[in-house]
Amino acid sequence: MTYPPFGLAIAYVLARESGAKFGYVDIENDACNFDIKRGQKVIIIGDDIYSGGSIKKTINILIKMHAKIESPLFTIGNFSGMKKLLGIEILSALSERGNLYSENDCPMCQSGSKAVLPRPHWNKLMKH
Repeated sequence: MTYPPFGLAIAYVLARESGAKFGYVDIENDACNFDIKRGQKVIIIGDDIYSGGSIKKTINILIKMHAKIESPLFTIGNFSGMKKLLGIEILSALSERGNLYSENDCPMCQSGSKAVLPRPHWNKLMKH
């Protein structure tokens, strides 16, 4: 299981190569439109972890569906410094503590840049 947008390709290829089923949750609408049976084992795959918010939402949606979430969570990058998230081990290709700043403490904001969350603003950020 994964969440859009960036985890989709990674999770799809891993599911295809391993013969597993592929699915994703809609974290914006707190929903999953894939058939998950009570107690069914799922593995969560994401692109990266900074605060863990998207993966926490994913986990909570799957818990509501009574899925059995297997450890570890797989990500390409873990920049949170966390070893576990909601009690589930994190396994990442890259693990390095990143700096998350509040808008008031952000050095780039202090130099005039505006802080925005990348996922909800991705299309706007990519336009030039």
